Amino acid sequence: MILLGIIRRIYFVFYMVLIGLALIPLFIIKLLRFEELKKKYIVMVAYRWGRHTMWLTGAKYKVVGMENMPKNNDICFISNHQSNFDSLLITGNIKKAIGFIGKKELKRMPIVNGWMVAVGCVFIDRKKRSTTMSKIEERVKKILAGETMMMFPEGTRSRSSKMKKFKKAGLQLLVDHNVTIVPITLDQTYIHPYKLNKHRRVVYKLIIHPQIETAKLTEQEKADFVPQLEKIINPANNKETLDAMEKK
Repeated sequence: MILLGIIRRIYFVFYMVLIGLALIPLFIIKLLRFEELKKKYIVMVAYRWGRHTMWLTGAKYKVVGMENMPKNNDICFISNHQSNFDSLLITGNIKKAIGFIGKKELKRMPIVNGWMVAVGCVFIDRKKRSTTMSKIEERVKKILAGETMMMFPEGTRSRSSKMKKFKKAGLQLLVDHNVTIVPITLDQTYIHPYKLNKHRRVVYKLIIHPQIETAKLTEQEKADFVPQLEKIINPANNKETLDAMEKK
């Protein structure tokens, strides 16, 4: 077990170097303005990055609801947020170039920041509300132009299965612009893969719910949208599905 852990760490360093070098072809593709090739390249790297990192950590994971995945890209995924593994689990299972909303501190992370910029991530300062909202609104307009976005409306990691209340402002922008939303439920990602015991690894779980076309919501449904979205996503309300995923 110790030897395997050492091998995984060495491989992780090697793989991160490769991910860094992979920015070079991306830079060339952008210079040549091959937009479709750029999108396919970003999706390929992000997908493999997520998959490899899950393997390196030894994490087991299960996904249900892939049949609910829209083929179009002008959508916004909304999910609860338990840990740093969340984005890796999502990109390692959803083959789309997803732009996340992340805290400004992430811009200081070498390699990671380069790829976050490439997929259209928005870096925000939580202390500057007006600037944050303007950046999110700019990103919402890009969704309408055909790009995909991911939002964690809790605002920070819960570090548990107990979901925090959603912040309404960003979600209201999505509703006001009639953005199609795909709710996602994540669970147990806050637990280290080997934290339970050395014989039984935790199973990370991802549920993709049916899309919500906000353009078709009534005025009353729009008014009740945030609490209803919380009910859909909350792991506590998906216990039966999550328990069944554990047993499979």
